[in-house]
Amino acid sequence: MSNDELNRCFISMTSTLQDALLAIENSKYKIALIVDMNQKLLGTITDGDIRRVLLKNSDFTTPCHQIMNNDPTIAHENDSKATLLHKMTSYKRRHLPVIDKYGKVVSVVTLQNLIATTSRPNTIFIMAGGFGKRLLPLTKETPKPMLPIGDKPILEHILDRFIASGFDNFIISVHYHAEIIKEYFQDGSNWDVNISYVEENEPKGTAGALGLIKDKNTLPMIVVNGDVLTEINFGHLLDFHNDHASNATMCVGPYKYEIPFGVVETKDGKLIKFREKPIFQHMINAGMYVVSPQLLDLITPGEYIDMPDLFTRGIKNGLNTCVFPIHEQWIDIGRPEDYNLVK
Repeated sequence: MSNDELNRCFISMTSTLQDALLAIENSKYKIALIVDMNQKLLGTITDGDIRRVLLKNSDFTTPCHQIMNNDPTIAHENDSKATLLHKMTSYKRRHLPVIDKYGKVVSVVTLQNLIATTSRPNTIFIMAGGFGKRLLPLTKETPKPMLPIGDKPILEHILDRFIASGFDNFIISVHYHAEIIKEYFQDGSNWDVNISYVEENEPKGTAGALGLIKDKNTLPMIVVNGDVLTEINFGHLLDFHNDHASNATMCVGPYKYEIPFGVVETKDGKLIKFREKPIFQHMINAGMYVVSPQLLDLITPGEYIDMPDLFTRGIKNGLNTCVFPIHEQWIDIGRPEDYNLVK
């Protein structure tokens, strides 16, 4: 590892959650290392730590020393590959800071580097059958997932993102102008992947098409809307789902809105508090999911059902439903202004 690459991982005890996030995003090793002035390791912050903090509605000014792991699993510079693999598998770690005899960080080892990248067997289900009415007249003759961004349609950008994460088995649900999508992607051989199709005779909602799958999956399946562009690592999403023994995982992203007036709080006719144009933040559905067979079994073939209703059904049936908070860029291309931002 070059010194420059290692230095991108370093932050100090006075750094913030925002600094940690930048360190994770700017280094290919995807970990923030809290060190002192001599680069002695004090703690670590991982992508998972960031997501757990975001779920608690913490803001990006939170000091990193409040969220860091101050007793991380480490490796020593003379550890063998077998020792490194044992530590990472035993403690379920994907990154190991490597220190010298003085506690100074000399490198970072990742599980991905230790184990050759292999194809993930999980199926990717892309929902591409919608009418795209809000994008008319652009979608009058073209299904929304086939609108171009640069020299590729939206759907191909989504496909490329999954392929880069090691996935090669896809199902695309089609309805509106289905022939355009099927003619373009065919069986996926031009991308060295396998693509099959579920064709809806009539719209079945954002989850109903899942009930039309003929070959039942035994592994969790990633489901995404055909108009969502994101920079998340879908392998990390699947690992999160598996690590939490989840039956259904929904990606959620932060959404902020400002009330354009002063808000007052009262009690018994008295003014208690006044806030000028307060900003509120909520987590919203980002249109990406991981679903296990237990959830899919709750769909009656042919019924109309949307994904939020399917998750609600899963909750009522006692399934383990989780949320995966995303901090990466993502955009739902549902309106002309959204499309104009990315095309």
